[in-house]
Amino acid sequence: MAEMSKVTVTQMLEYGLREQGVDVGDITRDESLMLPVRPISLDSPCILEWVGGFSKLALDEHNKNKSTNYQFVKVLKANIAGNYSRLYYITFEVKDMARSGSPTLNFQATVKTF
Repeated sequence: MAEMSKVTVTQMLEYGLREQGVDVGDITRDESLMLPVRPISLDSPCILEWVGGFSKLALDEHNKNKSTNYQFVKVLKANIAGNYSRLYYITFEVKDMARSGSPTLNFQATVKTF
């Protein structure tokens, strides 16, 4: 797994992106903030679009910083922590567009909104 990188974006979002994603799992609190972590239902098209947008923004930053050509496929799982600011843990699939026929990869983004 690649080392987690942090990027600050003008839209006041912070992204951390991990290749070969790691789910939050069964933890019930964000260990750094001591806030409850709860799953996000992806049944709603609006929520799926919202979470997918965070995934795409994080992936765009990753592609730019690492000179890669991954393309977003779909959100697999998402969790949220926070009250006034939100911390999203999102696992999603990507395709490596630089390699034809390569399998999809799982990435995880940690996105903090203010």
